[in-house]
Amino acid sequence: MAKFKYFVDLRKENVKVNSKKVNGILELINAGVPTVPDPWVMRSELYKYFLKNKKLPEDFLKELNQFLGMLKKNDKTLSYRPSVYSPTETGLDLYAKNKVNVVDFEEVRDAVITSFNTIIRAVKSPKKIEFSALMQTFYDSNRCGLLHTTNNEGNIYIEAIFGQHTNLLTREGAEYDTYEVDKNSLRTVNRNIAKKTKTLVKSKSGLVHRKLSENESVKPVLNNNQINELAGYALKLEKAYGPQEVEWAVLTSGETIIQGTRRLEIEKFHMDAKIKTIYPGDVEGSVAIAKNSEDLKNTEGKILVTDNLNVDFIMKAITKQRPVGVILTKGSIMSHAATVLREMKIPSFLIENLKIKNKEKIKLERGHVKKI
Repeated sequence: MAKFKYFVDLRKENVKVNSKKVNGILELINAGVPTVPDPWVMRSELYKYFLKNKKLPEDFLKELNQFLGMLKKNDKTLSYRPSVYSPTETGLDLYAKNKVNVVDFEEVRDAVITSFNTIIRAVKSPKKIEFSALMQTFYDSNRCGLLHTTNNEGNIYIEAIFGQHTNLLTREGAEYDTYEVDKNSLRTVNRNIAKKTKTLVKSKSGLVHRKLSENESVKPVLNNNQINELAGYALKLEKAYGPQEVEWAVLTSGETIIQGTRRLEIEKFHMDAKIKTIYPGDVEGSVAIAKNSEDLKNTEGKILVTDNLNVDFIMKAITKQRPVGVILTKGSIMSHAATVLREMKIPSFLIENLKIKNKEKIKLERGHVKKI
């Protein structure tokens, strides 16, 4: 196998980078948990060169062509997953978008340049950024999702969808099944099978949405064996690394893999059955309903209520307008929006079908919403 300057095979070399994505894969490899095939990392030195010279180096372009040729020879395609670290700014990992199921040189090159420029525009101090990326073989999966190794009741909590990618969960707020598993008995103590309307499937141009049939929409995503297998990996990871937020997939071959894991910051708190706590906290104030960036000008010092899961929107809201709390009215407690709110320690909740009026005064207290 060719020796590369800018790409490192994580199965053969431990790379020291400030990257939750990269280090999550390393933790999975070290724990002996099945993970993504062919995990490579793109070194952070490439970003530093680009920042200084405003272009990619010629030796990288030659190496990228060689790297992709190696994949084509084995009839494989590529997933590009950027990872951004800043010592002062939070949530940057979610700005630069993944590119999946690609093998075309120009497409990968442009994805790297676009992600670099996106971060340079988004941050205050581009020189303090460390930018690496996972470059892994794309694989076929027919179901995927996220899990927390523990929830408020001490159970393993799983969210599951049909398809190739968790974007439906993390960015689009699509319907999903949920399963809760008792850690001691590995018995599924709660399951909610949603009516799911769409999925993401592989195409020649990447991933495309497909509408689920009536029969498909009401089928459980996971069977008992798959739930137990995921629960087993959850216990193994939590024992090794503490509470974790985990991304998983079931391949078309039937194999279950863990795509990534990261530390889950949790606290004990009371939670109403109809209210899912993203980050706990008691706050009160006036409601500010916002659907887009224009609406945000009226949210400072108020409780933001929104169905907008766009990461740029959420980051702008909490860094520029500084609401005292946030209520998401759709999505998942594992969406990228929710992840940002947890990392920024903003009291926040997921309350679907919430009926509330703009400027109404409410109190969020111990997982309950009270009108004042």
